Amino acid sequence: MRRNALNGICHDILMSFISRNNDLSGYWGIGMLCLAASENNTQSVALDLLNNKASLISNEFDAMVNHYREMLFMLLGKRSIPASAISKVTLVTSFNQGNDERYHYFQSALGQPYICTIEMFDTLGRGHSITAGGHCKSHDPSKESRRAPDKRIE
Repeated sequence: MRRNALNGICHDILMSFISRNNDLSGYWGIGMLCLAASENNTQSVALDLLNNKASLISNEFDAMVNHYREMLFMLLGKRSIPASAISKVTLVTSFNQGNDERYHYFQSALGQPYICTIEMFDTLGRGHSITAGGHCKSHDPSKESRRAPDKRIE
């Protein structure tokens, strides 16, 4: 198993996760995670893709976790890497992080800075990690437009 292949899988999942295409019930998934984190008095949310769990005590994000779990297995399959070769995959999103020039390019962007890291460990204990960031506001349906039903995770 090549290290570049696992790093590539981490990159692909993370870029999809932080993109505006990550929607949940028609709204941006990161904004919904931000609101849930705030409501639960926490600064970060972890999604365990292998065990299909979110660190929040809510099944609101089950569809999101399952979507990225399926993406993980699809990407592993495309690279002929057996799922049994992976021991852990976690997506951690941390909110209200302060500007970090590596991840937050525009200080005038709307919302607070967030950082998202995906960590993948193979069965040999080797870790693969990618980090990205951006700005987001907590989900507020009165200020957001809902995405059309054909492309959203439900």
